[in-house]
Amino acid sequence: MPSKFLENQNSTAYKIVDFIGGSNIFIALCAASLTAWSQKLFLHKFSASFICITFSATFLLYNAQRMYLSFFQSTPHSFKNWRYKNKYVIILLMLLSLIGFYPIVDISRYNTWVYFISFCLGVFYFLPFSNLRAIPVIKSFTVGTVWVLVCVIAPLEKYAWDTEKIFFCITQLFFISALCVLFNIRDTEEDRKTNTYSIPVLFGIKK
Repeated sequence: MPSKFLENQNSTAYKIVDFIGGSNIFIALCAASLTAWSQKLFLHKFSASFICITFSATFLLYNAQRMYLSFFQSTPHSFKNWRYKNKYVIILLMLLSLIGFYPIVDISRYNTWVYFISFCLGVFYFLPFSNLRAIPVIKSFTVGTVWVLVCVIAPLEKYAWDTEKIFFCITQLFFISALCVLFNIRDTEEDRKTNTYSIPVLFGIKK
């Protein structure tokens, strides 16, 4: 019975899980958790500032992308109906998440560049004039690169670059990129419609 508690779409549990996933709260929590883990692993302490920035930036960028793909593309993605139904709540949460950027006024010049590069990659990832998503195989690695910049390189700016840190960045890049392939499998049909050459589109799901 417990395994079927989410099968009823009218149940409270289903609606909560659906909203947490659909609103990108879950993915923002994952990014914040990776930031915290990176700090704990190398610095043996947490910085709430970096965790807040990571959560807010991830939440805003993922939702901005979903809003654009849902309402401003000639071929809207399948999550348009969910977005339309919850758009006012999402917009309100996006505005509230701006509070998480309060520590950005105190960041170093080094991290200013890190966040700027991350922002550019995140925006160029889906906007039509650049659309990095359309470059074969680049889709997953672009996301992986942004996550490593924001969740590892930025919060570890005070930790010297050594073999351990470099190896950690590389492993996280491939780990996040591999996870993205799973989401690309889900988006295969949408990617075909928008000429996005992800790994599943190029090589198929069963290979």
